[in-house]
Amino acid sequence: MLVVVPVLVVLIRPRLPRDALGWVELLGLLLVTAAVTLVAIYSPLDLLFVVFPLLIWAALRFELTGSAPAALIVSVLAVTAATNQKGPFAGRAMGEIMVNLQAFNVSVALTGLLLSSLVTERRHVRERIEDACQELAEVVDTLAPGASGRRTRGAEGTGPEEDEGRGSTGAGWGTG
Repeated sequence: MLVVVPVLVVLIRPRLPRDALGWVELLGLLLVTAAVTLVAIYSPLDLLFVVFPLLIWAALRFELTGSAPAALIVSVLAVTAATNQKGPFAGRAMGEIMVNLQAFNVSVALTGLLLSSLVTERRHVRERIEDACQELAEVVDTLAPGASGRRTRGAEGTGPEEDEGRGSTGAGWGTG
């Protein structure tokens, strides 16, 4: 459920990269994730933890669109290694393999899901703040035509002449 359902959600509601570089990065990320997972699984050392930075990158950069397929790739490769008793799953009892595999898959899935949900929520909050700022600017323009333009230019620091017009007339910030 934690690995397959997010991929289905991505297929239903994809948030795909808009430019060619985004596509290259996403596909490269998924290929590197597969390669690093294969190296980690089939290494004589227990290196399964090295896939987590890639899962974090996928979640931070592409949200669920990147983290769900990356988690699926890692999980499928880990299940294959466990089934064949290779890598960190070699020489262990079936019960121990299942517990380790389950713990690993849950960790992989939750890392991607939780981080991508946090990034998505942050993006939504930023969009709401930008909308509120736009609405506020429109209200200010309606109440005091031309005032918001002057404040915006002054806030950008376009020059000292902007501040001269505000100084003694009482039309600036903090007067009252």
